[in-house]
Amino acid sequence: MWGVGMGFVPLNTVVPFLLRSLGADEVLIGSLSTAAMLMSALPQLAAAYIAARLSRKVGFFILVHYPACLSVFGMGALAYYADAVGHELASWLIVGCVATFGLAMGMATPLWVHIMAKLLPERVRNTIWSWILCAGTAAGLIGAWQSHRILGESPSLAGYAVCLTLGGLLITLGIQAFWLVREPEEELEPPKRSLLEFARHHLGVVWSSRDMRRLIPLRMLSMGAAAMTGAFLAAAGRDQFDLADEQAAVFTAAAICSQILHGLWSGPVGDRLGNKVVVVLSPCLVCGAALLALVAPAPGYYAAAFVLIGGLWILEVIAVNGLVMSYCPAADNTPAIAAAATCVMPVAALAPVLGGWLARVTVGYDVVFAVSAGLSATAAVLMGLLLRSPTPNSRVEEDDKQAA
Repeated sequence: MWGVGMGFVPLNTVVPFLLRSLGADEVLIGSLSTAAMLMSALPQLAAAYIAARLSRKVGFFILVHYPACLSVFGMGALAYYADAVGHELASWLIVGCVATFGLAMGMATPLWVHIMAKLLPERVRNTIWSWILCAGTAAGLIGAWQSHRILGESPSLAGYAVCLTLGGLLITLGIQAFWLVREPEEELEPPKRSLLEFARHHLGVVWSSRDMRRLIPLRMLSMGAAAMTGAFLAAAGRDQFDLADEQAAVFTAAAICSQILHGLWSGPVGDRLGNKVVVVLSPCLVCGAALLALVAPAPGYYAAAFVLIGGLWILEVIAVNGLVMSYCPAADNTPAIAAAATCVMPVAALAPVLGGWLARVTVGYDVVFAVSAGLSATAAVLMGLLLRSPTPNSRVEEDDKQAA
């Protein structure tokens, strides 16, 4: 249900098309990714702090999704009433809704990782986890197909309003299914520190690891390149080829196919060859997508770019968080994952705004994609050279070093 709903309203295809229809410029479109990334990073340590006091986390996990659902309904209402409130104001309010969506997802991410780590057997965790994500995202093809029909029959702001409203309804219904999850109760000791002390402690834990001191700057570089590319693919394709509104759904379908493909391979490869391999491949895919967009003679090149990077978040959730769990000696990985995201996202989130400024100054997106390709290629090479592949006993060894 969640996958079908998000197929109607992906933030990197339909929403940029909507903003272009409202007359938004490149900087504002870049602000979509910046708002989502910044807001997803800010609450993660707070979510981990609250979750540390809960023996069962599913209820809290469900509740933090509700603001995301409401934000999608809000975007639908703004699309419908855009003429009344003014297109510029509606555009900024839509960015605010995207920020709210990112805030809710930021709260949910460490909880999602913790619940999956608790419920899935470690030996095949990556594989099962990736297949769960693959099944959910594959359902988004239904939403993409329907949104293509709606936007084709009603190529107007009303068509976007219908898509967003249906998407909001479906994701609201979909999250209710988690009430059926039977989560084992944990024996835990709630943190005695304040939230600020809790945050300082776990940020210190993350930075005390030499592996994490290498991973975090490289993730800033890699995530920045990915955000810069993903933020402008839809808008660049629309502008270059003067695409109709319903073509946003074609890009959506390409992104969903990417999620299916990455869901199928990333987990098994992570289990067999290690998460480092998957993490290094991520910026390679970004580099390929940026180069496709840079030379694109036809809209199909942009669709292929979405196939390459539309599902990168699956690699982030599984492989990157897997490395964090291996590199950090903390018994409870939820705060470590949250602390790592808190370090990476604010810096990486500046890249889409920088890309929007470059696109405005150079009157086009070629420089944006060229810079992104260079950054991602650099990140891939440095990750391959500097990151350590964790062994099964690596966390034990790290614990011994910390104790010494």
